[in-house]
Amino acid sequence: MHLRDDDNWWVIDTIDDRGQRNNGVAKFSTFELVEKYLTWRWVGLARSDLASGSLGVDLYKNGYAPGIEVSQVDEAWVKLCLHGDSTILIVGTATIFSHIMKKSVDEIEEIARTGIG
Repeated sequence: MHLRDDDNWWVIDTIDDRGQRNNGVAKFSTFELVEKYLTWRWVGLARSDLASGSLGVDLYKNGYAPGIEVSQVDEAWVKLCLHGDSTILIVGTATIFSHIMKKSVDEIEEIARTGIG
């Protein structure tokens, strides 16, 4: 993953195993949201049991988190807003991240250590 500053957004680009770059796979208005996203992604890679459970599939099944403003950017992308902070993500990821963005990085790391959602 690559992180860049682009017109007041923090933007994440990825490179797949074939070396192909995908620009703008996620956008964040604050570095704090970037930190939560990257921590959550790391936890999902390190703890697949959490990605397929309490920090992934279970959150997806709950739909968007209460209190999050959700607006459709287009068919595939959604903008989430909470207390003036925003992110633009692909729909499925946005559904899960709407719950994650309400947590602190410390809470996400604690879930990784204990496995309790």
